[in-house]
Amino acid sequence: MNDGMDPSLTSLIVGAEESDAITVCLRRLMDETGATQIMLLDRAGQILSSEGGDARGHEMMHLGALLAGA
Repeated sequence: MNDGMDPSLTSLIVGAEESDAITVCLRRLMDETGATQIMLLDRAGQILSSEGGDARGHEMMHLGALLAGA
């Protein structure tokens, strides 16, 4: 999971089993769609999980905030 999550913006708690299941789903989705980067965001735009690519975390956090506002 992403260690950069701001706890003041979310009360979601994801355990180890859920985290592993999310990772499996994201990797499968990447394989099926041919995506090079994938993120799972909460409603506030916080990154819950991301896979693939070499994207910078700070840039991804900005993108998450923009997507949440859309």
